[in-house]
Amino acid sequence: MSSFDSRQQNDNDFESITRIFNASSLLQCPLCKKDIQDPRILCSNGHTFCHNCIKDALPDDGVLKCPICNEARRLSSVQEVGQLAKNHTLLTLKKAEHHRLAQLGICELCNKKTAYGRCYHCRSLACFNCMDEHERNLTNEQAKEYAELIKIRDNLTEKLSQWDNKLNESKENICHLIYNDAEKQIKEIQEREKALYTQLDDLYQNYLTTKNTKLQKIKFDIENDSNELDKVDPKNWNISERQRLTQHWLDLQRKLDDQQINFIYKSNTSPIISGRDSKTRTRKRMIITEQNPTTNSNIFLTQPMPANYENDHEGAYRGTGYSVKFSTKVDGSTSRNRSRIDDHHQIEQEGNEYAVRKVLRSNQPYNLNLSNAFEQQSQIDDNTILTPRMPISQIHLNEYSKKATQVLTGPNDVDKFLAPKAIVVTDTNHLLIADTKKHRIIIYDLNLRTMRGLKGFLFPDGLCLAGEQFVIITDRHRVSKYDWFNGKMINFIGSKKEGCTQTSFSWPKGVAIDNNYIYVCDSYNSRMVVLNHHMKYDSEWIVMRGSKKLDPQYISISNNLLYVTAWQRIKPESCAYNAGCIIVYELDGNVQRFIDTDAQSYLNLSVPEGIICDSSNQLILADRYTSKILAINDGNQQQAIHFRGDKMKAPHYVCFSNDQNTMIVTDVGNNTVQFYEKNK
Repeated sequence: MSSFDSRQQNDNDFESITRIFNASSLLQCPLCKKDIQDPRILCSNGHTFCHNCIKDALPDDGVLKCPICNEARRLSSVQEVGQLAKNHTLLTLKKAEHHRLAQLGICELCNKKTAYGRCYHCRSLACFNCMDEHERNLTNEQAKEYAELIKIRDNLTEKLSQWDNKLNESKENICHLIYNDAEKQIKEIQEREKALYTQLDDLYQNYLTTKNTKLQKIKFDIENDSNELDKVDPKNWNISERQRLTQHWLDLQRKLDDQQINFIYKSNTSPIISGRDSKTRTRKRMIITEQNPTTNSNIFLTQPMPANYENDHEGAYRGTGYSVKFSTKVDGSTSRNRSRIDDHHQIEQEGNEYAVRKVLRSNQPYNLNLSNAFEQQSQIDDNTILTPRMPISQIHLNEYSKKATQVLTGPNDVDKFLAPKAIVVTDTNHLLIADTKKHRIIIYDLNLRTMRGLKGFLFPDGLCLAGEQFVIITDRHRVSKYDWFNGKMINFIGSKKEGCTQTSFSWPKGVAIDNNYIYVCDSYNSRMVVLNHHMKYDSEWIVMRGSKKLDPQYISISNNLLYVTAWQRIKPESCAYNAGCIIVYELDGNVQRFIDTDAQSYLNLSVPEGIICDSSNQLILADRYTSKILAINDGNQQQAIHFRGDKMKAPHYVCFSNDQNTMIVTDVGNNTVQFYEKNK
C-alpha cells in the first residue's frame, strides 16, 4: 500500500472513529477519573491508564494488577512504566475532540473536502489535512512574532543601558553652554561698567567745573567782605550795620551750604532683555544729588538709553545700552532731560466679536494663559509723563532687499497670528505686535523668542510708545495707557460699547503723542480726538474733505504737524484706485493740505494704512490694496519710491529696527510679520 493510500486510510479511520464513538467517554482515566494524560496500555486486553497513575500505583514488589481485568504485570522499576506502549488510538480521539470534529461544511482552505472543525485562532473551517498544515504555518508565524518581540526587547534594553550616558552628556553640554553664556554676559556687564565710569568721570568734571565757578564767586565775596568785617568795632557797632552784615554773611553761608554734595548709589537688579545678542542684564541707576532743603536737587542719572547715531538730532540716543545723563540747577531754574520715543502707529481692525478680557504675563515662550479680569483691574495713579520718541533718522527705501530674510507666522507652529497690525520697536529692542483677531499683544525680543503675551483686549489695533516702558493701545471703543514691561494697565478711556462722546469711541485706530497730549484717530466716528496725559478728553475735530467725511486710520507727528492717513469706509475690493489720501493738520486741527494722487503726482494711494515720518520729513506708509510700501518727501511729492517685498500681500504697518538695518512689515493678507534687511 502506498503512503498516500495509507494516509487516506488513516484519515478514513479517524473520520469513522469520531462518527461512531462518544469520544468523551474514552478520554477519562479509570483510575483518576480525569482527562487521560500520556495514555499507556497496561495489559494484553488494551486497558489504558495515565502514565502517572500507573507509576503511582506500582507496589513495592513490582507486580501490578489491572484494575479492570486483574491481569498481572511485573514491572521491575518505575523506569519500565515509561516503556509501556502508548495508546495511539486514544491520542487520535483526543485530537479529534480538540478540534470538535463535526461535519460543518466544506473546508474553507482547500474548498474540496468536508470540514470537521474550526481553527481556534481564525475560526476557519478545515479538513484534517488542511488543519495540520494550517497549524504548522501558525506555529511558524508565532515563532517569528516571538523572535521579533525578543529583538524589540533586546533593543529597548540596549537603549536603556545607553540612557544614563546620553543624559550625562546632555548635562555636560548644557553646563558648557551656560558657562559660555555667563562669561559673555559678565564680559558685557564689565564693558558697560567701564563705560559708565568713563561717562561718570567726564560728567563729574563738568559738574565740578560748574560748581567751582560758584565757589570762586563765594570765595571772592568772602575775601572782599573780610576786610570790612575786620574793621568793625563790636563796642561801637550800630544796629543797622550789624543787621546788614549779619544778613550778608548768613547769605554767604547758605550759598556755601547749598554746594554740599552727597553720593547716593542705587542698584536695580530687575532683569531685562535687550538687543539681538544680549541676554538678561542688570540695570543700575547711579545718582549724585546736591542736598538742598529749599530747591530741587541736581542729579546724575544712569538709565537705559538708545545708542547715538549721526542723524540723531538734539543729541538723542538710540539703540541698546546705558548712558549717563546730567541735570542741574544753578540759577534757580530747573532743566529736565527727557528721552524721546518714536511714535509708530496703527491699523484698521476687523471682525465684530467681543472677546473675554484677560490680562496675561508669562516668561514661558509659548505659555500665554495666565489671566485676570480686565474690568476689575485697579487703575494705578496716573502721573506718567508722556515722552514722545524723536523721528527716526532718514530712511532710504531703495537700500532694503526685496527678499524677506525672515517671515514670522506666530509664536509657534500651532499658535498663528490672525490679522497682525500695529508694530513698534522699543528702545530696549523689544518687538510689540498687535495680534488683532487673537485679542492680544505679543512681545518679542529681536531674537524672535516670545517673551510674554498681554491679553485682555477685544481687537487691539494701534500702538504708540510713550516712555521707557509705557505704550498707548487703541482697542475696540477704548484707548489704554499700558505698562508693557510689567504687564499692568495704568489708565484708560472708553468702554466696550461704541459711542461718539467725550468718553466713548467707535473703533479708534491710529494714535500718537506730542507735547504731553495724545492724538487718536476715532475712525468710525470720522473724528480726531485729543486727550491729555491723564487720559481725559481735551478737544476734537471732524475729518472731512469738502463735504465728505473720511475715516482717519493712522497718524504720525513731525515738526508740529499731524500726518493722518484717511479714506472712505468702503470694502477694499470695491475701492477704486487713488481713493485714499494723507491729511496734514496743525496741532489745533486746522487743515494745512491734502497729499494724494493727482495729475502731477507719482503717489498712487488706494488704502493707506500705517504711516511714519523720518527726520528728513519723509513719509513712509503701507498701502494695503496695492501691496506696497511707499515713501514720499512732504516737500517733493513727485519723487515717490515704491517698495514691494516678495512676501507682501496686504501690508498693513511698517517700522524699523533701532539700527535701521531691518524694515519690519505686518501683513494682514497672509497673517505674517516680515523682515527685510539692508543690502550689503
